[in-house]
Amino acid sequence: MGWSFVSRALGFAVVLGVGAGCAEATEEAVARDAGKDTRSDTTATVDTAVDDTGAVDTGPDVPADTGCKPPTGKVCSIYPQCGCDPGKACTIADTTGKTSCRAAGPKGVNEDCTLDSACKAGLTCYLGICQAYCAKDEDCPTAGSSCLAQQYLPTGSTTPTEIPGKLLCHQKCNPLDPAPVCGSNTNCLVLLGRTLCSWASTNTGVGGCKSGNLLCAPGWSCVSTGDCMKNCRVGFAGDCTGTKTCVKFTDPPIVDGIEYGVCNPP
Repeated sequence: MGWSFVSRALGFAVVLGVGAGCAEATEEAVARDAGKDTRSDTTATVDTAVDDTGAVDTGPDVPADTGCKPPTGKVCSIYPQCGCDPGKACTIADTTGKTSCRAAGPKGVNEDCTLDSACKAGLTCYLGICQAYCAKDEDCPTAGSSCLAQQYLPTGSTTPTEIPGKLLCHQKCNPLDPAPVCGSNTNCLVLLGRTLCSWASTNTGVGGCKSGNLLCAPGWSCVSTGDCMKNCRVGFAGDCTGTKTCVKFTDPPIVDGIEYGVCNPP
């Protein structure tokens, strides 16, 4: 029986067809999410909220401004942060790459969030956790990270489009054990040969993610049937327990030479 991976992006379920197993989530499928499936944000393409009532920033997670000036035509700069008043943070306001100033929140990298206003300056709420803006790989807080443009899927289109100027750190994490890099209550997704941290819940097994595709426990993935299936490495004995086997993806997700799949049955 075939399975399908489902990736949640701002409330839109993206089903990726499979053959013998599951298919890797594409970057456009997850790169549009600004919150968790169980919270708000079910129709927007990006977080456009400008919340000026949030908590005062307790310190940036990016280098301090050292003469930074906002780009021509921009209100402020997201990396490095500049152009906003104290206690404010620069954010990307929409899919055109427009910038705006918002309240800077108290939460740091990989901490739980539902809106940008929960995150410190230099961070954005993406896939349910605060994640860092960047300009190049070396700007990222975790060794081995990749600085990649966030993408979204325009209405009526099947072609992913980059949000101008919105680059985020894709942290190098372990899909089987996200916690050492991503922190507690997080997952590690594989996207186009790279990894990315996301929020996670506690569910495992049959029906674990019927009401939201980020509801599986750390180290588990949601499939189109609404079941949570444990991540595994193809060809590594012991990743799946009992009679379960590590099922391959039709479009194999490979990171550092290791191919990932899911343990079947759930």
